Amino acid sequence: MNYTIHAYRIGELVLRGNHAFDGGDSEEPWPYAMFVWIIKGADKPIVVDTGPKSIEEINRGLGDMCIEPVTQREGEDIHGILARAHVNPEDVSHVFFTHLHYDHVSNVDVFPNAKLVVSKSGYEEALARLEIGKCWVPGEVIFPMRDEWCERLMLVEDEEALPGIRAFEVGGHTPCSLSVSVQTKAGKAVITGDVVSLYENIENNIPIGVFENKDEVMAAMERIRREADIVLPSHDPKVLERFPGGVIG
Repeated sequence: MNYTIHAYRIGELVLRGNHAFDGGDSEEPWPYAMFVWIIKGADKPIVVDTGPKSIEEINRGLGDMCIEPVTQREGEDIHGILARAHVNPEDVSHVFFTHLHYDHVSNVDVFPNAKLVVSKSGYEEALARLEIGKCWVPGEVIFPMRDEWCERLMLVEDEEALPGIRAFEVGGHTPCSLSVSVQTKAGKAVITGDVVSLYENIENNIPIGVFENKDEVMAAMERIRREADIVLPSHDPKVLERFPGGVIG
């Protein structure tokens, strides 16, 4: 099965260089985008990451990491994106999360019927940290996942979650980080998650500046380079320049 992938910008910001790159310059500005990825080709649409629900909340969380805060253009909210993509949120069959930070998960409640594809070991670590009050996952997401949404969870390690779509744990940025490999006519496209935020990370082998495990970040980039025909970094505005019509083939 061959899929198509479209990246929809749900926000943009300018990040400090020391957060974009390990050892980077804190005064160097790096434009970032936030994306919702929509995959079509199966009977029902599939979403990777859901973007931030509140621009004010994500800016509070980012604090002084930004040179310019997150802004959102007209129509870039989740409902505007779905309307432009001609996707009814109730029809979405699966939502893959590259990780469980606010800017990637907080619109999950928009998709009431979707299976939620999450890193198994990362989810278990999040629950363990929840018990000691150090969980990085927003409360409005982790508690429903644990309780009323538990039957919707698909906990994966390194497996084909759907025909032609493989999710594999990479860790590094967060313990729950996943990358998602999607078969398209143009080859295997890997939506990297934040383990690769910019093309400069993987093309110059410079790890991201925000990580829990640098060795895992380096290993993830090596695997992605080895397996991907097309690399789709999680925050690079150049995705929209390189693939203005989406990854179609």
